[in-house]
Formats: sequence, structure tokens, C-alpha cells
Amino acid sequence: MIDPDYPTDISDRDRELGFELIEIQDPGGFMFSLDWVPVVAKILCDSDIIVKTVFFDCIIYKHRRFGWMKAFGSPQREFPAMWNPVGNDLFSDPQQAIIEARYGSDDITRFPVEPCKFQFRKT
Repeated sequence: MIDPDYPTDISDRDRELGFELIEIQDPGGFMFSLDWVPVVAKILCDSDIIVKTVFFDCIIYKHRRFGWMKAFGSPQREFPAMWNPVGNDLFSDPQQAIIEARYGSDDITRFPVEPCKFQFRKT
């Protein structure tokens, strides 16, 4: 399933920086669909990616973390794990997104999240 919010074109610069075309489930993190969606992403670790997406008709790169939302201090595992945005920054430069994800101080998800390993498929 193609999602218009996640372009699948991958530039030479994206490739040089380690981005690849993969498929993940529910990239928007709203639990609307468990269909596999192709996205251009850089895998940072078992739970984190930087994903190429569209925001107000502009290509941006956003750090996302897969996991269970914590409510009242404990993970809500009765709900599926989902993608959560990390920090508030959106980057037009993929290299800046990588730097901020690795070394920036903006490592806060909108809601507390217990990270877990996400599954993906290479395309």
C-alpha cells in the first residue's frame, strides 16, 4: 500500500547517508492500518528510525520511535506498540536530522514510550 505522506523516491544523497526503502506497518502511528507501507528511512536502532515524509507539501525528515505508550508510569501493552514522534523538530536536511537524532538533546517523545523492536521488510 502506497501512502502519499511517505514518498518512496530515494535520492543519491539519501543513499549516501544510509537511507533505504523499507516497509513498515502504520508509519503514521495512529493504529489505523496494519498494512505494510513503503517508506524511505534510516534505521538508527531496533526501535528508532528517521523517516522521509511530507509536511505541508514539503519533504522533511523526522525521528520516530516504536514502542508502547506509558500511562501512569507503566507501558500500556494491551494496545499495540506504535510509532511515536521524537522531539518537535522537522528537518529538510537529512544529515541534520541524523545529527540531531544521534547527538541532540531533543530526545523526548510526545508521550512517554517504552521502546520495542519494530519489524520491517526490505523492498
